[in-house]
Amino acid sequence: IWNLMSQGATALKILIQKIKEESLRIYLFSNAMIFYSISVPNLEDMFQLPIEQVHGIVFKMIMNEELMACV
Repeated sequence: IWNLMSQGATALKILIQKIKEESLRIYLFSNAMIFYSISVPNLEDMFQLPIEQVHGIVFKMIMNEELMACV
């Protein structure tokens, strides 16, 4: 399907990126009550996202009060 689209490779790359980001968010939502602390480098490895992006997602979730945490 992706090779039939004019920008298929780009669309697939964006889709994979969004899936990784939302997977991280779901992981944090699902396990928030279990963790005393989290390791951003571990999340970086688990979800194959740049550390800056992991930090940004976690920080945004904290600021939006989706995670009860402090930095």
